[in-house]
Amino acid sequence: MVDLSEVEHVHFERVNFATRNFDMVIIFKNFDVLPRAVTAIEIQYFEQIQDWLNDVEITFTSGIQSMNWAKIMSDVVKCDPRFYFDTDENGESKPAGWKFLDAADSDEEDDDDEEGDSNFDEDEEGGGGSGA
Repeated sequence: MVDLSEVEHVHFERVNFATRNFDMVIIFKNFDVLPRAVTAIEIQYFEQIQDWLNDVEITFTSGIQSMNWAKIMSDVVKCDPRFYFDTDENGESKPAGWKFLDAADSDEEDDDDEEGDSNFDEDEEGGGGSGA
């Protein structure tokens, strides 16, 4: 069981509609806590879970591969005060917040394709709303 007030973001892994299952990784507001994965969720529940996350205002991303969460969280902690900014410390453009998880899978699909993004994500682009 997870307290929703502690959840920062959710990332769906192994999302491929040719398979039967996907994984859901819960990322906590306390970046020192490793994310927790719920594995082998039937693909039929994917949209229902996304709708529910929108309802409870938790952002989410999705990708086709599994991630190394220890490495990702280490990198996030390193870049933390600029994590939610759309530029790095040198002023170079970068995805804001958790959007880099979508960017890794979509490469050049940075157009306005927001199929994997939640509506809530768009409303809080600059600050993340997490208090982290």
